Parts: sequence; structure tokens; C-alpha cells
Amino acid sequence: MIHDAAFSDPARERRIFAGRLFLTALVITVMAVVVVFRYVDLQINRHQNFATHSDNNRLHVRPAAPSRGLIYDRNGELLADNRPTYNLTIVRERSKSLDELLATISDLIEISDEDINRFTKRLKRRKPYEQTPLKFNLTEQERGVLAVNGFRLDGAEITARLTRFYPNRELFAHVIGYVGRINERESQSIDSIAYSGTDSIGKIGIEKYYEEQLLGKVGSEHVETNARGRVMRILESVGPAPGDSLTMFLDSRLQKVAYDAFEDERGALVAIDVKTGGILSIVSAPSYDPNLFVSGISQKNYSQLINSPD
Repeated sequence: MIHDAAFSDPARERRIFAGRLFLTALVITVMAVVVVFRYVDLQINRHQNFATHSDNNRLHVRPAAPSRGLIYDRNGELLADNRPTYNLTIVRERSKSLDELLATISDLIEISDEDINRFTKRLKRRKPYEQTPLKFNLTEQERGVLAVNGFRLDGAEITARLTRFYPNRELFAHVIGYVGRINERESQSIDSIAYSGTDSIGKIGIEKYYEEQLLGKVGSEHVETNARGRVMRILESVGPAPGDSLTMFLDSRLQKVAYDAFEDERGALVAIDVKTGGILSIVSAPSYDPNLFVSGISQKNYSQLINSPD
């Protein structure tokens, strides 16, 4: 037998074994060289790149919004206040499927088509990893439902912030004015760094005229997040500087007397201190509630205002 004869020859058997051993050693050596080369490339040559990307995924700098300056009348009565509200925001990069996320949220709480349209517009203007508001002024029930289902809502987060509030409502609407969401035209002309912590700006009246003084200076927070983007801890923070508060010459009691005097009539009134030239009261009737504009007025309320003959 040829097979039996080959292995009955010790010299030939050693040559065959040595050949196989050499081939096996060569393959192992080549594979080891490849592994070592790849290891050196990843751990030494490209270490800094991966370390930087890892920190970028784990560590983030987010702006800390300053509180807007308050506005008082001459007697110390508050005309423009800040109140805490809870908003639902979304970070696009932390959601695998934005459409699925929006659908899931819509199943949990009421999200109108108007909310979706405004969110889509804001999404086009935002920066990477920036929180984009979807719904403002969440109720306690809505916050509870979203908190319980948080494990299903990767990329969505409930954020608390101070929102402008006008306690006198229509009484000072024309003189104090109001703040509103920064629109696309305004976003192209403002300082993006100064407004990185807020999405509101003075639109008319005193709120617009004294915008620079009322705004304040934005702070920052270095935060550590987990794989889902949830904040685990704050590593470092620089507190924001609140805006300057203003005390006006206006008298809210006189303003109310003047406004009530018009009842259902149309008209305007200005009361001036003849000694100083200070404006004690400035009324335009009828008026409107400026709080409707703070978080974005609904199409229904806006239509009622622009279609009103008054």
C-alpha cells in the first residue's frame, strides 16, 4: 500500500510533519502580525481620535439659561414676572427614529398638528445635540405619563425653565409688550452665543426696547451622560447672570382706573407727570392678553385677534 509505505519511512514522515508544522507556524505568524499591527494602529496611532470621540459621546456642554430681568411699576408692583414651566424637548441625535418617537409620544399625550409643524421648523434651525421644544407648559398628568414611559422615549426629555408671565394681563399689554419665540428672521441677526440658553426674545414695547438689559448672560454646564443621552451628573458649571430688573415710572393703580374707565369703548389715554415728564399711565382699549404670545399663540387665538373689529 502506498499510504502505508509512506508512513513506514521515518525520514519521509519527518519531512511531511516538518512541512505541515512550518505551514502552520507561517499562518499563525502572519495572523499574529496582522493582529499586532491592528492593535498598534488602534491603541497608539488612533488612540487620541477614539478618545476624543468617546468623550464627545459621554461629555457635553449645555447652556444654562439666565433668568430674565423683572419689571416693576413705581410702587414696586410686579408687571412682568418669571414662572417655572415644564416643556417636552427632543434631541434628534439621541433618537433612532424620530417618526417613531413622535408617534409614541402622540399615543401618550395630546400633540396637535400645530405642535408638530412648529417643532419641524425649530428642528431646521437648531444646532447638533441641541434640545428642540415639542410641547410647552406640560400639565402634571402629562409629566407623570411621560415619566412612567421614559424607557420608551429615547431622545425625549422633560425640561424645567422659567417662562415670562404678565400678572396684569391686558392692563399693560401695549406698553410692556411681550416676549415670544425667536423666529427664523431674528435668529439670523441675534448673537447666537448670547441666546444659546433661551428661545425667547422681546417682541414689542418695553420688553423689546430694553432687551439687552433684560436678557442676562448665559451660563454653561459640563454634564456626563449615559449611552441613552440621559444626564448622569454635572461635572462643572458656570452660573448664568440674571438680567437687570427695571422699575418704571408707571403707576399700576392709575393704569387700572384709566383702563376701567373705557369699559367697552375704544380709545387711548396717556397721563404724564407735568413736573418730570414721566409717563404715569398709558392705555389703549380694547387690549389683549400678552401671555398668549409667550409660548407661541395658537392659530385659533391669533385668528380671533386679527379678525376682531376692535
